[in-house]
Amino acid sequence: MELPEQPVATAFTRSRVWALPAVALLAMAILLLNDSNQAVFLALNHAAAALPPGLWASLTAVGDTLVAFALLLPFVRRRPDLAAAILLATLFALVYVHSLKYALDLPRPPAVLDPAAFDVIGPAHRAGSFPSGHTATAFAMMALLSVYLPSWRRLLPLIALAALVGLSRIAVGVHWPLDVLAGAAGGWLAGLAGIVLAQRWQALHHPWLHGAVQALLIAGAAWLMIGHDSGYPQAQRFEQAIAFAGLALFFRPMPNGTNHD
Repeated sequence: MELPEQPVATAFTRSRVWALPAVALLAMAILLLNDSNQAVFLALNHAAAALPPGLWASLTAVGDTLVAFALLLPFVRRRPDLAAAILLATLFALVYVHSLKYALDLPRPPAVLDPAAFDVIGPAHRAGSFPSGHTATAFAMMALLSVYLPSWRRLLPLIALAALVGLSRIAVGVHWPLDVLAGAAGGWLAGLAGIVLAQRWQALHHPWLHGAVQALLIAGAAWLMIGHDSGYPQAQRFEQAIAFAGLALFFRPMPNGTNHD
């Protein structure tokens, strides 16, 4: 699966890339000013209960790092620039998410609310609420693909999917809206930063690094298929299907009869 060639060095100069974090930060400000974070969480969590738990578990799985690796795997076969961007974006997102989680150590909904007041699907995590790592992963992944898309029509479905991953973190009862918005903004910028720096640092396009990133993604997809426990058994078959599809697309024969560069 090949991405269309498109210059990415000017990614940060395009107005469209700043729209998403700007909207997320504005929404965070509104929640804080109105002190409505908890009320919005409860409203969204209750509304989400109308849909099957398996749906929300599967959407949450898209924000799992190993699932993201499997989804990105088919795109990196002939793209050392994208492989470098994935490596950088992963590092940026990890530092962003875990440094804030450690520094702030904010409680999640199960540590604050009466268990009878909302629905929990899967593990009832209680600590390390801000920001949402699953949401950051989803938006970083979509950002890695978005700058290669020539129009908003192709970009919007990716953003919609990432937004559903964020909403799923509220639906499964383990993140506040503020966590999700912060994860979206930080993940999106981590993905774009990865792409811009990968384009500028040509040394990162070296074949050994390209091969190492491919090996990392292959290992992640393989572990996802045979042994990974995300904590959401309802999503296990979905996760395994993504892993299988990612591996199958990566190893499919190329048109010239070779497997990969």
